[in-house]
Amino acid sequence: MKEKQELRKENNRWEKLIEHLPVMIFELNLHNELTYTSQRIFELLGYRTEELTGKNAVELFHPDDRERLLGNIRKKREGTLQENTKYRIRKKNGEYITATFHSSPILQQGKPVGVMGVAIDISEKEKLEKKLADSEARYRSLFTNAPLGIYRSTPNGKITVANAAFMKMIGYSSPEELNKLNLEEQDHQSGFGRTLFKKKLEEEGEITGQESVWTRKDGTRIWVRENAILIKDTQGKPLYYDGVVEDITFRKNTESLLHRQRNLLDIAQQMAHMGSWEEDLLTGAVLWSDEEYKIFELPKETPVSESLFFSYVHPDDRHLLQKRMEMFNCDAGEFETEYRLVVNGKEKWIRSIMTSHCDKNGKVIRLYGIDMDITKEKKQQLRLEKESQILEKTQELGRIGSWELDVKTKEVKASKVLIELYGLLPKERYTLTDFTRRIHPDDLKERVLATDNWKVLEEGAFHSTYRLLVNGKTIWINAAGEVIFDKNGKPESMIAAVQDISWQKDKELKLKRLEQEKEAIIRAIPDMIFVFDREGVYRDFIPGISVQPLIPPEKFMGKK
Repeated sequence: MKEKQELRKENNRWEKLIEHLPVMIFELNLHNELTYTSQRIFELLGYRTEELTGKNAVELFHPDDRERLLGNIRKKREGTLQENTKYRIRKKNGEYITATFHSSPILQQGKPVGVMGVAIDISEKEKLEKKLADSEARYRSLFTNAPLGIYRSTPNGKITVANAAFMKMIGYSSPEELNKLNLEEQDHQSGFGRTLFKKKLEEEGEITGQESVWTRKDGTRIWVRENAILIKDTQGKPLYYDGVVEDITFRKNTESLLHRQRNLLDIAQQMAHMGSWEEDLLTGAVLWSDEEYKIFELPKETPVSESLFFSYVHPDDRHLLQKRMEMFNCDAGEFETEYRLVVNGKEKWIRSIMTSHCDKNGKVIRLYGIDMDITKEKKQQLRLEKESQILEKTQELGRIGSWELDVKTKEVKASKVLIELYGLLPKERYTLTDFTRRIHPDDLKERVLATDNWKVLEEGAFHSTYRLLVNGKTIWINAAGEVIFDKNGKPESMIAAVQDISWQKDKELKLKRLEQEKEAIIRAIPDMIFVFDREGVYRDFIPGISVQPLIPPEKFMGKK
C-alpha cells in the first residue's frame, strides 16, 4: 500500500513536471487520432485537451505539409525514420506556427500501436533567424556596395576585411594583394600615424571625423575622413580595429582652391580699396569682408547691422540709398550709386553696386554688394571738373576755342566757344565740312583744317591765321595745334586751340593807316621838323623833302 502511494506521488511529480515543460506532448493511435495532449497545448495552440482528444491530428497541420507528415508517421511506426522534422501547425485562431517534432513509436508486445512525441514551438526562433539573415544580408549588401571604405585591421597591422570601395580608394585590386600590406611596417597615414591611431582608440575606444592624408599604392596621396572603433576580447585586450573612411580629397582640394581664391579676392579688394558685404533678410545677419571694415575704420570683431551702416552715411546722401528697397524685387537687377560716408570726421566717397538673391518661390532672401572707396578718384574728378569750368570760362573770356579731328572719320569734337565762333548750331556730331565752309575763300587753300596738307601731317605741328565769314561778318582766327600719331607712326588725330584775334587785326589795320597818313604828312613838309624834350635834347628829327638827302637824322639825335 505504501509503495502504491509513493508511486502515485512520483507520477504526480512527473505530471506536474510535464505540464510545465515548454513543449507539447502528444500520443496518436494507429488511426492518427490524438489520444493524449499535455496542458501546454492550450498556451501554444489555443485548444483545450478535451477539444483535441479523438481528433485526427493530420487536420491540424498545414495542407502543404500533410503528405510529408503521413509518410513520416508511417516511417516512424516502422522504425525507419530517426531524424526530427519541422512542420507548420494551425492554431485555433487560424494562424500557423512552426514547430519541430520529436517522436517514436509506441510498441506493445513488439508491435506498434501508435506514436508518442513532443513538439517545440520554434516560430520566434525562425523570426529571429530570418531577422538575423535579413540583417546579415543588408550588412553584406551595405558592406559590398557602400561608397565608403570599410575595413578591419589587427593590432599587428594586417587588414583582415575590406570592401571594394576601400581597396579602390587606396589602389589595391584584390584581397590577396591587400593582405600583403602591413600597416605597422608601411604607415600609409600622414599627420596622424598608426601609432597615434592605436593609442587614441585604446584610450578613448573610438575615433570620430579624423582627417588625415593617406598614401595609395601608386604613391599618390589622398585626404580621408575616418571613424573607427576598438573591438576587445573578454580579457579587455584589443582584438581588431573597425574603420569607415571617406575620400574627401575633392572637398579638400575645393576648400584649398576656395581659400586661395578668397585670399586673392582679399588682396584684390585691398588693392582696389573695395569691400564686400552680405545681408540675410530672413535672420537679419550682416557679414562684412575685412576690407569693408577698413573702409569704415572699424575693428573686425565689431558687430555689424544695417542701422550701423546708415549711421555712417552722410545725412545729405541717405536718400540715395533708399532705392535699396527696390532690391527686394527679384526683377530689380543691379543697383549702382555713389554716396558719402562720414568716418572719424573724414568724408569718404563710396561707389556701391548691389544685387539680390531669391528663393525658388521668387522671394528675396539675401542682398549682396561691393563698396569701393573712390575718395581719391572723386577728389580728382571734382578738381578736374572745377579746372574744366575755369578753362571753359577762360576760353569764353579770351574767345579761345578748341577742337579735335579724327583723321579717318573726319569727325570733329568742338568746344562751345569754337561752335559760337563758327556760327554753328549745337548738335551731337560735327564733320570737317561744317567748319571749312565757314573759311574765307581766299584763305581756304591754306586752311589749317585741311588734313590732306602733307606738310602739316609730316611736321606734326602747325600755326595759321585765317578768316571766317560768319553771317556776313569777317572774323580773324589764329590757330595752333599738333598731329597725334598712332603706334605705327601714322596720323590718328589733330588737336588745336583757336582764338578770335579780330580786335588785334583791327588794331593792326588802324596802326597801318596811321603810319600811312604820317608818311603822307612827312612827305608834304618842305624843310625839316625837330622834336625836343624839356631838357632841350633832340628826340626826333624828321627831314623834309629838300634836306632829306643831305642831313642824316642820326647826326642830331641825343644832342642839345
